[in-house]
Amino acid sequence: IRANYRSGHPQTLRVYPLKRAGKARESFLPHPTYYWLTCPAIIAKIGKLEREGGCIKAKKWMLADTRRVEDYKRNHMEYAASRWSSISFEDRRILDGLPKAIQSRIKWSGIGGSSWWHNCKCLHQNYAHHLVSGNNVLGKWVESNVGSSKLCAS
Repeated sequence: IRANYRSGHPQTLRVYPLKRAGKARESFLPHPTYYWLTCPAIIAKIGKLEREGGCIKAKKWMLADTRRVEDYKRNHMEYAASRWSSISFEDRRILDGLPKAIQSRIKWSGIGGSSWWHNCKCLHQNYAHHLVSGNNVLGKWVESNVGSSKLCAS
């Protein structure tokens, strides 16, 4: 659990970035979504925002300011670095023997596995990252459009 409400229930979970792909110990698939929202009320609000074109609006808002673009790139880099640092030494050794595409996806993809850092792939994932980091550019945009993280009905 990476972020909690005052009541103690989780807002955001951190998920190990590798998942087993079968019975072989060395068989991994990348799981680049590192933070997951857990509050049904906030998930629903952000889902409504996405259905109303929120990803496109957020991207346009971000691209309108070079400082926001640079901050968002930094958000992706921090996300990737945090995800990579969570991988155990043993699993890193196993990853070294896997195809470079798998290694690259885990080491370098950004928020939610995004490979193009000027894009908004998912507002939920950006907001989950914002709740943990406190500084995700698009997470702040989401919060200003759906309300504070304290507005969960639970």
